[in-house]
Amino acid sequence: MKLPDNEPLTPDDYWLIEDSWKPEWERGVQVPVYPEALPEPHIRVLRKRNKEANFKL
Repeated sequence: MKLPDNEPLTPDDYWLIEDSWKPEWERGVQVPVYPEALPEPHIRVLRKRNKEANFKL
């Protein structure tokens, strides 16, 4: 739906969408003090998928 910027809207005309990314971003990340305490990475090989697709409606 496209409306001009100056179109008046009532609170019943729209939904307020909120995302909590900013408070989470401001909290920061935890950095390990001892690199020796980091867990070892686990790697596994995935099989290749067939790229053929059959989309029917």
